[in-house]
Amino acid sequence: ETLRNIIIIKPQWLIDALSSVIRDESLHALDEKEFENVGLKKDLELTFQDSLASYDFLNYVWGGDQVEFFIDLMKRTMLLSEWNYREEKYYLIPSLLKRKKEPQNELEGIRCVFDFSKTFLPNGVFQRLICLSIAHCSSFVKANDGAVVEEPDLYKNFGVIEFEPGSKLHFYEDTVLQQIVVYVDNPELAKKSLEKILAMLRKLNFDVMDGGLNWNTLLEEPQNHKMITYEVAKKKGLLPWFEKSKAKNRGVDAENVDLGSFLDNLASL
Repeated sequence: ETLRNIIIIKPQWLIDALSSVIRDESLHALDEKEFENVGLKKDLELTFQDSLASYDFLNYVWGGDQVEFFIDLMKRTMLLSEWNYREEKYYLIPSLLKRKKEPQNELEGIRCVFDFSKTFLPNGVFQRLICLSIAHCSSFVKANDGAVVEEPDLYKNFGVIEFEPGSKLHFYEDTVLQQIVVYVDNPELAKKSLEKILAMLRKLNFDVMDGGLNWNTLLEEPQNHKMITYEVAKKKGLLPWFEKSKAKNRGVDAENVDLGSFLDNLASL
């Protein structure tokens, strides 16, 4: 809703500002010598090698003008999230992730699949889900007295993120099958993890995709490893995704709520 209230009189100004950061470095390289001269060579390398931008880097490429506005805008459009895993403050920009990984031997846990194959999985949805996940981790740590979680391991199509201590989620984008596959390594937190991922997908669908995303959710039966639909699993009270009692999954409101409040509510689950 906040984004709908922003009016950009000169769209090219905004495009130029964002493209100075979100760019294909192999086609539109920045002048390395220039950044070396201003003491930002390492910042430049970190941005385009690890997708982690320092505030100093962003401040320089934006000429010190409207820096906080651009950072806030990129947060709200899920193009950037704070990276609070190191002493110095960085910002993750998932769209700059280049390396891919085929993690056949690293996908551990129980699966949930978000299947977009009846339509298609648009470019950038996976990266925005990763961005929201990192933002959620920061909110969770703040809400839980500085709980310690491991630094995520991220690739263009794969990521391992510790949502909370003792609970790692493995995210994988399958562009062939048009699916996002998530493995939850701690079955005790499968229900909560599913609620959070579904809330994040609804949030990016409403805020960024104008409600145009369509997917089916499939859940793994632990006993036989078969995948069944969310609706069937819910009706059966399939553990560990649902409780057999009639208690409803709590859910998180994703529409008509600002991103900060959404993340606070997500962290409280």
